[in-house]
Amino acid sequence: MSEPAREDEAPRGQGEALHRRQEEALERLVAARTAQLSAANAALEAEVAERRRAEAAIRHDLARMMTLFAQGEARTRAIIESALDGIVLLGREGRIEGLNRAAERIFGCSKAEATGRVFLDELIAPRSRSAVAQRISAGDGQDGEPRSAPSDVQGLRRSGEEFHIEYNVVRLEPISSGRRCAFVRDLTGSARDGAGVDGYGTITPATAPHTAPRSPPARTSSG
Repeated sequence: MSEPAREDEAPRGQGEALHRRQEEALERLVAARTAQLSAANAALEAEVAERRRAEAAIRHDLARMMTLFAQGEARTRAIIESALDGIVLLGREGRIEGLNRAAERIFGCSKAEATGRVFLDELIAPRSRSAVAQRISAGDGQDGEPRSAPSDVQGLRRSGEEFHIEYNVVRLEPISSGRRCAFVRDLTGSARDGAGVDGYGTITPATAPHTAPRSPPARTSSG
């Protein structure tokens, strides 16, 4: 009886040893896989942290650029608004997108009144519209520089008064936008003298153009 029992224990012991070896191999495999996953997770966390730092740096640079842009835009706007010549921004189809204070004074209309209206119809006298339209259609240099000297035409105030102006039109970048900028100078005597024009470009009675005084009627002998 003892002999068969020992013979049965031998295969059982071999099976247990094989099972332990399999468990140990599995544990080593799990440990190796866990180490790989830990390393990958650490690398991913480092990558995420680096990406966050890069995004923070980009946001900081973008905020700085926007601040500088706003400051530059404010300076540009201040320069435009303080210019003595009228500046009119034109969009596609020659519609007015904006104008500075000088242009408001010259043409006697506010920015709100002019915006959206056609430049030729709103600010150019009928007899000069054809010439101005031809010049605008001819275009400018590809660098935005005008190809010709300023031209003298008749402008049109909000009141319906026609007056002598000098103007030039240049394209704005990008050229494909179709946007232009018109620079206008009032050539009338009141504008050159810097007086006689109110906030909307209308000649005021107190400073109306000077006219020579009438001569008193000649005396007749009473006879």
